[in-house]
Amino acid sequence: LHNVTTGKTSSAGASVEICGGTKFYLSAPLTQAVDVKGEWSVTMKGSIIKDYSAYKITTGSETQDLALVFGEGVTDEKYVDFKVSWVKQATLEIVKKDRKSNKAIAGAVYGVYSDKDGKNLITKMPATDANGASSVTITKTQDTVYLKEISVPNGYLLDTKAYDVKLVIGDTVKQTVTDAEQMASLTVYKLGEVLTGAKVTDDGVSFVYTEQRQKGAVYNVYAAADIVSADGTVIYKKDALVKAGLTTGDDGSATLDNLYLGKYVVKEMQAPQNLVCTGESQEITLSYAGSNVEKVMGSVTFKNARQKASVSVYKQDKETKKYLPGGTYGLYAGNDIKAADGTVVVKKDTLIEKAVTGTDGKAVYQADLPIA
Repeated sequence: LHNVTTGKTSSAGASVEICGGTKFYLSAPLTQAVDVKGEWSVTMKGSIIKDYSAYKITTGSETQDLALVFGEGVTDEKYVDFKVSWVKQATLEIVKKDRKSNKAIAGAVYGVYSDKDGKNLITKMPATDANGASSVTITKTQDTVYLKEISVPNGYLLDTKAYDVKLVIGDTVKQTVTDAEQMASLTVYKLGEVLTGAKVTDDGVSFVYTEQRQKGAVYNVYAAADIVSADGTVIYKKDALVKAGLTTGDDGSATLDNLYLGKYVVKEMQAPQNLVCTGESQEITLSYAGSNVEKVMGSVTFKNARQKASVSVYKQDKETKKYLPGGTYGLYAGNDIKAADGTVVVKKDTLIEKAVTGTDGKAVYQADLPIA
């Protein structure tokens, strides 16, 4: 018994005396719910000597009379019975952590379900705090309940696992739960023109080029800004080298996996054969794509100009070395010319183009010649 008026608390099972006008309440350990199988009853005994008295006891939101007494000098003892039904409550507590760093995660929300599939929600837990903690007290209606994540803070993937938890009346059951950070993949594509055919006539050859993906382009990847993980750890400082020598393969692409979300710069360091490297840079931001997206996919495409050849001829008098106009010269294939796929598109000794020298004795061929 807790005597609110005097501030004293009796020992369990002790006899107590309560005077008129005393405010008090009764308490028992939560484990009592198991010990008494749900209900407990007792008889309160007391004497009242005033002309008119009323005693009441509060049970939750209701109030019941203990006794009503009329008359002077009443010595007859009065009795009242009351019954207590103990609430079977248990507490669930979770601690949310980053799966990789083990740091606490704030803002994650879990639901308590009666079924493993997460279809029957019992209650939604408060969002985890700065320590990654959240707790809820529920009435035990079944031995085992299931914890499933409802929402996560930005940067993390939703944990789809159902955690089965066995409830203990009057006690707290703790469960550690983790989230994986959303990662990204960056693919670099290289495009450039290659020889794919030729139109051969009696007057010459017109070469055909097609833009295709290119093997052998080399790139460096840098942090365009501080790269920070979801738990706040700085992974790369701005301008730090993330990957050197990223090289396109046979399909003309190169992929960098397991990147943290953030802003990156891709710089071309070397172009494939017969293409011009200008040292071009491209910036890309790999942003959070939602809690159900396993991996963020990003890409950049670089296009290089094809190296070209210019061929010219001069007509000159053998004796005076004076440049002569009107000389006609033919340009011929010195070897079989093959397309990128190895097909011969122009045979050896085929006339490619004719050119006539001008007043300056110079003739320039206009054919878009492939580089060997």
